Amino acid sequence: MSRLRWLPILSVLAALSLALPARADSSALTFADPIGDWQVASQDVVTVTLRSVSDRGTHVLAADITLAAPVGPAYTTYAVSFRIGQTCYALATITVNGKPAQQPAGGVTTIPSSFSAASCTYSGPTTTSAPATSAVQNSTVQIRAPYALGLRRGARVSDINVAVGTQPMEMYVGVGPKNVAPATGDFAATPATLPLR
Repeated sequence: MSRLRWLPILSVLAALSLALPARADSSALTFADPIGDWQVASQDVVTVTLRSVSDRGTHVLAADITLAAPVGPAYTTYAVSFRIGQTCYALATITVNGKPAQQPAGGVTTIPSSFSAASCTYSGPTTTSAPATSAVQNSTVQIRAPYALGLRRGARVSDINVAVGTQPMEMYVGVGPKNVAPATGDFAATPATLPLR
């Protein structure tokens, strides 16, 4: 008789579990870089968060790069690189005037974001790529890519590096010397690993 008393409670709990939204499974890794170690605040990396999210059969890798100041007007690249086994991956994006770049340049359209993979030993096939998206929220650049190019649940991401850099884009026609600044930017890395969900 005591088992029958629990039956209504169990049925209510079962109904609630069906009605509640499914919770995403995720893992995250956040690491910091010394503030002020790069003189251009809009390229000075402060924190980086890399997340692996699995929600209703969709698996996404997400990187957030937070800078010391709002994203600047320069043509700037952002790349989060890591490895799984002998494959090296990179999540990358470009901004111009503080927004993801997608503009024609000499007849070629610049794709602002990409997710790419290549052999870490450089002995395998050439780099392959897959779609990614990016956004800018004040001083944070966000890059997102669905699992592709061999990413899978259970794998462990290691050798995580982040690079933010500006390559001067200018043309000079004239006589005499002209000093052009080299590519500039900040770099951050962590020995920690991230399990993929």
